[in-house]
Amino acid sequence: MRTSSPPLSIFKGPLKGMDSREIRQADSPNLLVNIDLSNKGFWVDRPGVKFFKNPGSVSKTPADQEAGFGSASSVVGLHTTRVDKKLYIIAINASPANPSKLFAQMWLSVMDSVGNYLADADLVPLFPLALTDSSTVPSTVQPEEPFNEKARYSFVNAGRFVYFCNGYGNFYELEFVGVQEIKVSVIPLVQGKFELVRSYIMGGLKPTSMEYFYDQIILTGFKKANLCPLSSVVPEDSTFKNPPSELLSVERNFLTVDPGTTLVCEPALWRSYPVEDPGGLYWVFNEDIIATAGVGIDILLFGSRRLYKIIGHGSNEPRRIKLAEISSISPRGHCYFSNYVFFVALDGCYITEGNTTKKISYEMDPLWFGTGEPETTRTVEQLLQKTAYPFHVNRRALRNVCCVNDQLKRQIMVSLPANDSEVNNMVWVYNYSDLIEGNGGTGKWSIWCSDEEPTFTGTSLDTLPFTENAAGAVTRNNPATSPTQSNTTTNLFHWSCVTSDVFEGEQRIFVGSDLGFIYDFGNSNQDLKQTSDYTRAGVERIAAIAVPFPITISLGRIGRVDSDGRIICTDVVVRRKQLSKNHADSSTATKMSTVVRSEGEGLKHFDVSEQDVEFEDTILNSQQGVSENTKSTLNTMVLGASPNGSNAPLMNSEYFESYARVNVPDEEGRAAYVDLYALPTSEPHRLHISEVRVLGSTKGGSQREQS
Repeated sequence: MRTSSPPLSIFKGPLKGMDSREIRQADSPNLLVNIDLSNKGFWVDRPGVKFFKNPGSVSKTPADQEAGFGSASSVVGLHTTRVDKKLYIIAINASPANPSKLFAQMWLSVMDSVGNYLADADLVPLFPLALTDSSTVPSTVQPEEPFNEKARYSFVNAGRFVYFCNGYGNFYELEFVGVQEIKVSVIPLVQGKFELVRSYIMGGLKPTSMEYFYDQIILTGFKKANLCPLSSVVPEDSTFKNPPSELLSVERNFLTVDPGTTLVCEPALWRSYPVEDPGGLYWVFNEDIIATAGVGIDILLFGSRRLYKIIGHGSNEPRRIKLAEISSISPRGHCYFSNYVFFVALDGCYITEGNTTKKISYEMDPLWFGTGEPETTRTVEQLLQKTAYPFHVNRRALRNVCCVNDQLKRQIMVSLPANDSEVNNMVWVYNYSDLIEGNGGTGKWSIWCSDEEPTFTGTSLDTLPFTENAAGAVTRNNPATSPTQSNTTTNLFHWSCVTSDVFEGEQRIFVGSDLGFIYDFGNSNQDLKQTSDYTRAGVERIAAIAVPFPITISLGRIGRVDSDGRIICTDVVVRRKQLSKNHADSSTATKMSTVVRSEGEGLKHFDVSEQDVEFEDTILNSQQGVSENTKSTLNTMVLGASPNGSNAPLMNSEYFESYARVNVPDEEGRAAYVDLYALPTSEPHRLHISEVRVLGSTKGGSQREQS
């Protein structure tokens, strides 16, 4: 790269993840928004989120949907399973009562890999639903599942069965009994086959966390103490001296299952939970056990105050030891990668291999604790206002944090609530490539999000159910749910649930939203949501539309101060990879821009852009080439222009360079804030940055004089 000024900071491959701390690692940007770190150390645009299914729309007719049945739901459970090598997606939706219906609703749907419902499985009312006004319903109607739109379900696969529960309702078993046929029932607990065990739990289990471990199902996360009946009286001379007398009723025929309890079934007997077996019951006094995970041959217990490990599980004398003073917060806040377990705690994100624990989110602490905001220019701050900016974690609403391992990209996506949001509305991404490759790194972080503020186009009430435009397209409007004409932006990162499937080298990641939709993640290079219009007969027509999202790279505060305490000029050079020749100009293509703000001075803004497959922008190819000596103030520069003023478009070069100069008055500025961003458009981004250099003159004299 040819430049005339000495470098202040060089960001080069392998490019690092973000570091939000004031004093951060060298060459680490302060903020990365919608940047994917999985492409061998380059900064590239993130994958897209594509609409998959709307199980929240229970009814298929516009009339029933107009009445509000099944609308305004939230996905409270999502799971993938395979039967005979075929992929199925299980979803549970919850919808509170509204004036158009008497009942709050909860229902289960089962879909195949392309979104088709199994026969008679698009509406499984296994939950006849708690009532808002019990006087309106005959007393003979009894809810089987307490309505709870905030509680999330946990699932576990075991053979041809899927077990699930939310901690408040029943413990369910779903069985695939034939082609396109399922059976859902409350799990019938049975006695096992251990010769030395006589007492088994026969009902009353309501876990929020389930884990499959060496042919066993582990249950924990019980919300409150519950007396569970036993198959027989536990003798005082029990061979294993289990369970503790404190947990038994006076008659010793009931067991207290409380938040400190962890239960393990007998191997391959997933309905059988012994209480006399020392490997079937683990109990922690006066502490909640939030979740469990298997690591090696041991079991981790994620407690509300500590992290424990069970050593010797399956033996006659298992032991519980304390690994760390760490407070876990969510039954779905952990996942596996390589030889590690990743988990979310009250003070950040950790990993453990079963012997030691390590916090790996120090770089994100200012955002986790809300002690600092990203060091961005005002232009980028305004650009991100409609997203989860400033990306502070709402630690009071962490109960529904969920995460998933993207094995192909070697990164974990953590869905978190931002600022004052009670629902998850952003995703923190942890790329662990350098950790498992032994490069000495501990992983890299970035943040993914989309717009979440609606933009209104009118204020008049919608008086007609159907309207027709000049082209004959008919749109259905719903005054009950949309009293104003609006263009509401769907936030595709309101992830309430997440699940994944990896089979024969292929990976699918599905996410459920608090709006009732299911999305297929990473299946496209842009965000796509569903939109509907209707014929005059009320027949719904469905299409996918793009949801633009911004890309931001905030390098933060850059610069060193000379003996006079001045930095008087700043140049920015961006280098990115060229994959093919330029293509035709497009007025709707993505524009990449750079903003530089001198400390103590107003914005310095310029565009750096050109037409090719890597960056989409609005600059014509004829504008390529610019001289250093053109203007001493802000210049509009062109990607592909060399700093010496050559007009050659560099069409056959492997790399393109964008180069621009910003002058700072002699008496102003001790450092600069530098941001790169791509404005959101309906077209996919083509970002692939390999190097960024920020250069500055620390000696007197203006750039005009130097040039």
